[in-house]
Amino acid sequence: MTFEKVQGILSAAGAFMRRVFRALHFTGIVFILPIHRDDAAQTAVAYGRAQAWVGGAAAALQNFFNLSFRQVRILADFTGEITAGPYFSCKIGASPIIMITAALYALVQLKNEHVL
Repeated sequence: MTFEKVQGILSAAGAFMRRVFRALHFTGIVFILPIHRDDAAQTAVAYGRAQAWVGGAAAALQNFFNLSFRQVRILADFTGEITAGPYFSCKIGASPIIMITAALYALVQLKNEHVL
């Protein structure tokens, strides 16, 4: 296997994955994250950091995936009463015709690159 063939495979795989990611739909996303630390000040700082990370991560992921959030909650637990841990759920769907088309596109690209 030559470097050119490996480069062709990676190029086709990248195009295929971009099409697959566009075809995936993540709906009904529920993310609940309770935050509790030893004292109220540490809890507040950790809560702020979690808000920044979750917001930034959600924005970045929306560049690559089709996301539909139902509920995103970060809970500042100052008293330690919340006993549940982090919770995440979602539904993942994709259009079969788009997935098949993406696979055929990747095969044609590999054929055009003379990899297959």
